[in-house]
Amino acid sequence: MTLLDALKGRVIEAKPELMSLEDAATKAEADLQDKEKLHAMLGSLTIPPGIARLGVELQAAEADREAAQIAADEAEKAVDTAHSARRALPERDPLITAREEHIRRARLIALAAPERLRLQEHRDAEAFATSFYEAAEKLVEEANSEWNAAKEEHMAQHLAGALAEGEPCPVCRQEVGILPVHPAAPDIAAKNAAVENASADRDRARTLLSQAQAARLTIDGTLVTLQEQINAADLSLAQHPDADDINRLLEAVDAADVYLESAGASEKQARAKLRAKVTAHQTLKDKERDLFRDFDSVRDGLVVLGPPPATRTDLSRDWTELTGWAVDKMPELAAQAADARGRAEQANRERALLVAELEASCRECNIDLPATEEVEHAVVVAHERALAHLGKIEEGIRVAADTREEIQAARIEGEVAGSLAHHLSATGFERWIVNEALGRLVEGASVILLELSGGAYSLALNDTGDFQVVDHHNANETRSAKTLSGGETFLASLSLALALAEHLSELAAEGAARLEAIFLDEGFGTLDSDTLETVAATVENLASKDRMVGIVTHVRDLADRVPVQYQVSKGVSSTVKRVNL
Repeated sequence: MTLLDALKGRVIEAKPELMSLEDAATKAEADLQDKEKLHAMLGSLTIPPGIARLGVELQAAEADREAAQIAADEAEKAVDTAHSARRALPERDPLITAREEHIRRARLIALAAPERLRLQEHRDAEAFATSFYEAAEKLVEEANSEWNAAKEEHMAQHLAGALAEGEPCPVCRQEVGILPVHPAAPDIAAKNAAVENASADRDRARTLLSQAQAARLTIDGTLVTLQEQINAADLSLAQHPDADDINRLLEAVDAADVYLESAGASEKQARAKLRAKVTAHQTLKDKERDLFRDFDSVRDGLVVLGPPPATRTDLSRDWTELTGWAVDKMPELAAQAADARGRAEQANRERALLVAELEASCRECNIDLPATEEVEHAVVVAHERALAHLGKIEEGIRVAADTREEIQAARIEGEVAGSLAHHLSATGFERWIVNEALGRLVEGASVILLELSGGAYSLALNDTGDFQVVDHHNANETRSAKTLSGGETFLASLSLALALAEHLSELAAEGAARLEAIFLDEGFGTLDSDTLETVAATVENLASKDRMVGIVTHVRDLADRVPVQYQVSKGVSSTVKRVNL
């Protein structure tokens, strides 16, 4: 074997060792670069400014939002309580009308009192005039009697002047024995004047009596009119409390209205405050979400070092744990970098010694080693190593993206679960059920009202749950149901009642009682004939569906359409009579 063959064999034998040493050096240097890069990242890792303050602000915002939610709920309960208290009281207008009727009755009674005193005075005057007239009448009778007696005496004396003793009496035809002696003849003119004077006095007494009677009758008529008005007021007030109770009720209504208005304003303020607190809290949550993305980006860059798991709920805590871990990890990483540096230097030294040995052997054999082959080989190895490292990075990015998607899905599931828990809470679920039932009720009532009103109106609900009416004859204008007239309000109320009768079994729990009877109390008198016909047909249709429908009404046209009637008659006591038509 020649020296060249030995060199060849030595080169062939050393090639795997050279490649191994080169690979070891390359890996150690790459490891060193990674460790130094990670060490630099750990060294520069600091908690971003404002993280701790953000956590405090978030806690405060969450507390403010919860407090605002509680305040809004309490304000809503206060409004419900105020509505209940107001509904428990009568309407204001009938009370005011009754109070005015009480005032009018009191005024009538006050007017009647002096009239009664005047009546007594005129009765006394009439009695006096009657006595005066009777006395004058008696004087007339006496004067007439005296006048008649005077006339008879005067006639007798005139006849007596023609008598003669022994001659027959011209009256009785008897013979006159002795002539009678007569007193002086009375003054007939004076007696006649007395009769005329007495008659004049009687006429004056009659005039005075007629005047007294007329005055007394006038006051009697006034008192009768006043008493009739008082009786009418008593009849209209029979179903109302007395004046003091009405005043107390009006004060209670005023207080309830003030409380309701105040409660409504408080609820509006509480809702506005809640919206502001929710917005402020959501703004901070959005900021926290962005900062969590930054945190995830930093942590993902350190995932190869096994950083501590993140809570995903406390950003300040996550940053504190990560930076604390980084401080603890830096000595370990520095030691690993020093180890990689030592391994690289050792591999390079051994390779340099081996290369120097081979180069010496080659020089001994007069062989020059071209540098291009070694450089080309190093490039190929570096390229392959770079491809491998790129594959690892792409895999890490894919895993991180998948992890973020899983985290986002979990976060969405958590938010859905939280929202569901809120809706399934006692108040939330009850409110949801009530709103759902009310919505279905309004849908049914709207169809009925559209038919009853001839296509003029339908019902809707606003955001606060108040009834709204849609005016289809006025460009579908939406306005409060309180703006309806009396007849229109009755149609809306009737529509709601009929819809409730239709949907109660659907809204009730399984096995609950079914509404089989409904009573409609008045309101029909406010309807015109066409609307009354539509309402009557609707009620008859409802009665045909195995339901009993009772109607309380004084409208004869409607009552005549009801096959079974109970007629109420009012007298000393009320009587009820069944009538089958």
